Amino acid sequence: MSAIQAKRFNWLPAPTPWQRAQAAHEKRRVMIRDFQSAASSTSLSLSNAWANQIDGSAQLAGKAALKRIQIMTSLINKTA
Repeated sequence: MSAIQAKRFNWLPAPTPWQRAQAAHEKRRVMIRDFQSAASSTSLSLSNAWANQIDGSAQLAGKAALKRIQIMTSLINKTA
C-alpha cells in the first residue's frame, strides 16, 4: 500500500534568491515608511495636546485674574 502524497504543481516559476531579497528589502522599506508616518502623526498629536493644555491653563489664569480685578474694582467703587 502506498502513502498518500500531496501533488505539487510547479506552474509558476519560483522567484530567484535575488528576487526574494529584493522583495524583502521593499517590504522593509514600506514598513519603515509606515512606522515613520505613524510616529510623525503621533508626535504631532501629542504636541497639539500639549499646546492646547498650555492654552487652556493660560485662559483659566487670565479669567481668574480678570475676576480678581473686577472684585477689587467693585470693592474700591463701593468704598469711594
